[in-house]
Amino acid sequence: MRAAVALAVVVSLITIGTVGYSYIEKQSLLKSFYIMSMVFTAQGPPSAPSTEAGLIFTALMAYVSIGILVSLIAFILGPLLVQTFKEVVEKVETSIELKNHLIVCGYNEMSRIILHELKKKGIPVVLIDEQKEVVDSYILAGIPAVRGDASTISVLRKAKIETASALACCYLDDSKNAFAILTAKSLRPDLYCISRVTEEENIEKLKMVRADSIVSPAVVGAKMMIDELAKKGGL
Repeated sequence: MRAAVALAVVVSLITIGTVGYSYIEKQSLLKSFYIMSMVFTAQGPPSAPSTEAGLIFTALMAYVSIGILVSLIAFILGPLLVQTFKEVVEKVETSIELKNHLIVCGYNEMSRIILHELKKKGIPVVLIDEQKEVVDSYILAGIPAVRGDASTISVLRKAKIETASALACCYLDDSKNAFAILTAKSLRPDLYCISRVTEEENIEKLKMVRADSIVSPAVVGAKMMIDELAKKGGL
């Protein structure tokens, strides 16, 4: 279907160019077809047009031809390239080979900083997130990533939880962190799990699912600000 559309576009352009060149330059249709074919294939006309209108028309046809050729290549090969890229990403997702790595669950500003710092230190890490564009971008950047929900056994296994050294849950939703840790502990009771907490009333719930450490960005940030105020403000 795409090939048929591409062929129709090419035939239409060459027909328009042939008729237009024949009318403007007063050439036979055969010669005009030959000239338009040369223009379309980026070889240029065999000789310069004899009129100013012919020069302008030929230049326009050259630009239009290049644009259409590029567009048609993308139109025809685009789905193939997308499929190839998808297969590569899926292959990378299912072929992660790591040991003693850290699994980071949920992508946001906090986990972005964690991933960046761990990469700088050379610590192996795997990201789990449900956003396709995020997972794809990290895989392309050389950081293993798995698309899916971290509370799902199959997703955690793709992230090689069996050989991981720790798991960090960074979801903004406390319940997602709790479910991810609950699933992780069911697979690896000995795995060290640290979790972010957004609402302080959920700290006990995270303790119930055996989170080894719980961090509240709000509390940590407030303490840091108080310390700075104490130093600079004389409190």
